[in-house]
Amino acid sequence: MKKAVLAFSFLFLFLAVCLPLTAQTQPTIRVNAGGSAYRDTKSQLWSADYGFNTGTHSNSALIAAVTGTTDPTLFKSARVGVASGTDLQYQFAAVNGKYQVNLYFAETYYSSAGKRVFDVQMQGSTVFSALDIFAQAGGDHALVKSAQVSVTNGQLVIRFAHRTNGNVPVISAIEILPSGASTAPSVTTQPAGQSIIPGQAATFKVVASGTAPISYQWQKNGTAISGATAATYTTPATTSADNGETFRVVISNPVGSVTSSSATLTISSALVAPLVTSQPVSQEVAVGQSATFSVAAKGTAPLAYQWMKNGSSISGANGTSYTTPPATATDSGTTFAVALSNPVGKTTSQAATLSVAAGTVVTVNWTDVHQVIDGFGASSAINADAMTDAQADLFWSTTSGVGLSLLRVEIQSNGTFPDVATMQKAKARGVTIWGTPWSPPASMKSNGSTTNGGSLLANDYQAYADYLTKYVLQLKNTYGVNLYALSVQNEPNWTASWDSCIWTGQNFHDFIGNNLIPDFTKNGITTKIMMPEETGWFFNLATATLDDPTTAAGVSIIAAHNYDGAAAAPYPLGQGMGKKLWETEVSTTDSYDGSIGNGLYWGQKINDFMTVASANAWHYWVLLNPGTSDNGGLLGPSNEATKRLYVMGNFSKFVRPGYYRIGTSGSPVSGVSISAYKDPSSGKFAIVAINHNSSQVTLDYVLNGFTANTITPWVTSGTYDLAAQPSIPVGGNSFSATLPASSVTTFVGP
Repeated sequence: MKKAVLAFSFLFLFLAVCLPLTAQTQPTIRVNAGGSAYRDTKSQLWSADYGFNTGTHSNSALIAAVTGTTDPTLFKSARVGVASGTDLQYQFAAVNGKYQVNLYFAETYYSSAGKRVFDVQMQGSTVFSALDIFAQAGGDHALVKSAQVSVTNGQLVIRFAHRTNGNVPVISAIEILPSGASTAPSVTTQPAGQSIIPGQAATFKVVASGTAPISYQWQKNGTAISGATAATYTTPATTSADNGETFRVVISNPVGSVTSSSATLTISSALVAPLVTSQPVSQEVAVGQSATFSVAAKGTAPLAYQWMKNGSSISGANGTSYTTPPATATDSGTTFAVALSNPVGKTTSQAATLSVAAGTVVTVNWTDVHQVIDGFGASSAINADAMTDAQADLFWSTTSGVGLSLLRVEIQSNGTFPDVATMQKAKARGVTIWGTPWSPPASMKSNGSTTNGGSLLANDYQAYADYLTKYVLQLKNTYGVNLYALSVQNEPNWTASWDSCIWTGQNFHDFIGNNLIPDFTKNGITTKIMMPEETGWFFNLATATLDDPTTAAGVSIIAAHNYDGAAAAPYPLGQGMGKKLWETEVSTTDSYDGSIGNGLYWGQKINDFMTVASANAWHYWVLLNPGTSDNGGLLGPSNEATKRLYVMGNFSKFVRPGYYRIGTSGSPVSGVSISAYKDPSSGKFAIVAINHNSSQVTLDYVLNGFTANTITPWVTSGTYDLAAQPSIPVGGNSFSATLPASSVTTFVGP
């Protein structure tokens, strides 16, 4: 997954493009989306699917028993948009003028509302926003939506646009009628079920479109109701015997007819006073946490709720649950109950008791010293060759940005330096720069290509060592950039369609020992050698090199990626020899998510690699978005800042190269992770606390072996982007602080 940027080409098919049409000769366009040509029950011909740019056939439509239409076959084919990438779009040639566009839908896959929600745009304007087929028509039921559009450029474009909270769009058929053409009726809003008590009347209504005049005939249990010929129908006063009756309406005009979905009438058997079916449960929380009390009840609607604290009503607490403010020690023993009422009567739940445990203490130990930190970074590969100064400040400035301290660059296979301007911006901001090749030159490989794997020819080992040596020297002498480290190969265990090369453990050993180390020594190069950078958090290809004392002495950094999703773990062989351990690349390919939830996920990853693996460095994949709609970059698809960028800044801005991780002890509440770091030369320190809980948490911190007058919290949350908060005084060697819900907080001192 790194370098490939997929290029899509879209082919639009047009009707009657060879001869110009006039307003008098413009035919009706009917397209059976996702299907073949079809003649409907009115002898109208629907053409096979055409005019689309992307999408797939719907398998669920083929077996669906669609109701509410005289032409269910028209809905047994459908075109479904793709999960990521370009939105599904249809484009047709049309004479300039006004048209009525009828879109035919049926939800044949999902069985509840909210699962498939999308927008429909015509001529660039949204005509149906947040369309939810199931919510409007139910499952396996026909839905026709109509809109009036104008064509001014000879093309009619219909786009089915994704929404961030919905699944892919779907369309069964498209009908385009010139202005003035007659259209059959269609249901735009289906009748909804009603729930009432005996003696009340129920009103059902429908909204329909189509050429006037439109007539209505309501049915009860499939039988026409005399006189019920309007868009709404109100029943007589009901009895319990009416429970379960169904109501639907047949809608007709001179062109055709359609039947709505059925709505069910529910009659409560009797008026019932409130009855608690699930009592509030007593809770225990820590200081600073909130508690949520809930109740379940039944009875004749509407039910009203009023929560009480120690017998007194709580203003605004009128739901089925109540969440307290953050608890203090004095709240321990408080009781909570809820009074319920309806038109029939009243009742009060049992009281639940809130217990508040003493605050949790976390001790940070100055003398419990672990690994040195080399930094945090990401790569400029793919599309960061021309990074702006504003982006450079956002990534690397320790004052106005997130302070990333490492930049991973791609060593090109053609001897060029396309990203040197970005390197120089990074150097100017104090960033350490290191490089990785994706492939040797094609002439040196077994497959004669930089792509699709292949391996370095044994006869070209020395030539390739000279190539890498030249890169390091030219970067320094021509462009003034010192390369801190050179990785021998990016993902040597992965045959990719982009630049790639396969290495065995023995290949690494021989090339490093016989060619690269001697070449660097001969040319006075002090750039550190890194390997093996495998795709996952494993190091099989490093063993042969580390088992040989000669080659092991020439390697400084053992590195790997984390695309296997493996949990953080140390690498005893390399770390036992004093080698640095770097995580150098990771991201995900799921749909774009720049939220705090995604930020917390990566914050926990960094925490675990620091505290469990004792890694010296951690990298995300790329800085700028790699031209996709996934999560490959620290910036989003429009190069907007993400929460994962700011969460990374909670570490990189304050845990600078040369800091050491120091130990923490104590048991934070569930869902909280803590790590701590110090600069032994200046006495500065940083404590990074991650709160995954949906409520805030208060902790007490004891500074063992050091102190400060105040500490400053820097918070990233749903509200804040690495924002400084008011300083907190330190009393003696301890302080208390509250972590906001779903947040990462770095406490910085002195």
